[in-house]
Amino acid sequence: MANIMMAMPDSDSGTVSGPNQGGYIETNLQEMQPTRTWRSTNSTATLTFDFGAGNPTTPINFVGLLFTNMLEGDTWQITAGAYDSGVMTLTADDVGDYIPPDYRPHLLHYIPAGVQQQNWSISLTTAQSYIEAGRLYISSGLVPTLNASYGYQIGWSDPSAKQMMLGGHTQVIDRVGGNRKRVSFALDYLTDLEFQEYFRYVDRNRGRARDVMVIKDPEDTEYRQDNSVYGLIDELRPFAFVRCNTYTHSKRYQVTELI
Repeated sequence: MANIMMAMPDSDSGTVSGPNQGGYIETNLQEMQPTRTWRSTNSTATLTFDFGAGNPTTPINFVGLLFTNMLEGDTWQITAGAYDSGVMTLTADDVGDYIPPDYRPHLLHYIPAGVQQQNWSISLTTAQSYIEAGRLYISSGLVPTLNASYGYQIGWSDPSAKQMMLGGHTQVIDRVGGNRKRVSFALDYLTDLEFQEYFRYVDRNRGRARDVMVIKDPEDTEYRQDNSVYGLIDELRPFAFVRCNTYTHSKRYQVTELI
């Protein structure tokens, strides 16, 4: 079991390469809108990513290929220098047990010790005629020293509109895409270093307009898919300086899914 993780897409800065079909180019993976996808030319493909000379400056501990068309039984593998994840075969847990059939599952891989390498490779194989994905995350995600406080919440935001009509009936406008996952949690025991060098930067860099990734427990392979949320921070609440010992700062987040 690991503590909650929040990640930003460090891989937005760098060069991603791979085979593509027409306008479904690999640089779409570096854009926040997951409906603009990358698509391979056949059922096997390798994506490569180059952070550039001297980068990354901190170890990478999370790799995510989001909004894919991958199925149970398909495979993927991550390599970076001497690091090799081995071939990972997707299970029912990896593609999500309690989600709609039209959901595009996320491929999520956590590296507890972290790997500091400039060049990364993701090899994929599917039983389908091509591979598709909407977002790439290669990240130095932060897992705080102490976990989120009790009271962590996960639920759904329904964007549908309801209006009572003059005749007395209710008109419902069901928004395309269905309900969005939403998480709310408090980090009440951040160290000064975690506040100064990561979470304050999350608010400044991502704000309410740029995406983040939140995973309740990145080591929980059974429910990681269901308990992960890729989305936007709903409100930038202030940090609170709450004590003078090691764990000095407190912060509450609410993140709503992008689909």
